[in-house]
Amino acid sequence: MIIVQSHQKISVKLNTIILKIAAFLFFIFFIFVNQAISQSFERGDDAANAGDFATALKEWKPLAENGNVKAQVSLGFMYLEGKGVPKDYEKAEKWFKEAAEQGSMEAQFLLGSIYQSIHKPWDEIEATKWWIRSAEQGFPPAMRELGKKYQKDGWLADNLIMQEVGLMWSVIAMLVGDESAEFYVQMGENRLSEESIARVRILVEACFKKDFVGCEN
Repeated sequence: MIIVQSHQKISVKLNTIILKIAAFLFFIFFIFVNQAISQSFERGDDAANAGDFATALKEWKPLAENGNVKAQVSLGFMYLEGKGVPKDYEKAEKWFKEAAEQGSMEAQFLLGSIYQSIHKPWDEIEATKWWIRSAEQGFPPAMRELGKKYQKDGWLADNLIMQEVGLMWSVIAMLVGDESAEFYVQMGENRLSEESIARVRILVEACFKKDFVGCEN
């Protein structure tokens, strides 16, 4: 019985050691892979900055196909602007959407911009959806574009609530560092009454307390 118990203790210790070694090896492998991915992206970035988009494409495409968000956004830019590849809005949309669905606020903003301005057919609902997701993560350009859109649409539709929400986003964008949003803040303040502006102040304060999530409800 003593021999059996001793054997069991040795087996447990061996299993523990094996698990620790496996975890350590996995950790080393994870670091190695991440370093390789980072280096590959940086090589692509350096090439793109030097105007060598063929090399950038060679470095970024495999990363993007394997789910690397930064590479997906970079490829989206290449297709959007026609840098080293034929300009292709559908491919730009594809790569931005893959990155956006993984939570990239920059990709969400850019995807919304495609739907709002250069994607055919025009899809304002999709544009607004992606801008909201980006704005809720604190991305100032998305906040600015939401403010601009809501103020314009609300004014055209004579919708006071929409105008107030638009001014709210414009104010928040300005407060978090988007200087160009100041123009839309001034525009909204010139159009709205003191009562509306007072309500907007409350909306802005509440939105900051919510960390920008659900501010339109």
